Amino acid sequence: TKKALDKNARVRNNLSKIADIAKKMEQDLRRHRFIRFAALFAEEWQVRKSLAPGISTAGMDRLIRAARQQGALAAKVCGAGGGGCVAFYVKPDRKQQVISALTQNGGRVLNFKFVARGLRVTGSSSR
Repeated sequence: TKKALDKNARVRNNLSKIADIAKKMEQDLRRHRFIRFAALFAEEWQVRKSLAPGISTAGMDRLIRAARQQGALAAKVCGAGGGGCVAFYVKPDRKQQVISALTQNGGRVLNFKFVARGLRVTGSSSR
């Protein structure tokens, strides 16, 4: 963040790339272009990793390799980075193989589902 505020051209360019990729990913999801989405998902991770090479731990890298070997099309670290979560894009017919590879390598799979609208907070503060 500091480098972006200090107008570091490389950092600002990569942040712009991440934003552009996110917009394209949304369009591809809406249009059911899942293979293209997977490529963008992987591309976003590479750009993000170039901003903060330490974002991924050796354990996360091991999980990513194991999942890719079992058919995951893309992966990226999200959340808190070192100790956070890794998201994978997997075709339905490879899901169980990827889950097995992750659990065999010390991963814990969290269930989730996509929703049309995220968290909304309403109300007023009494302070």
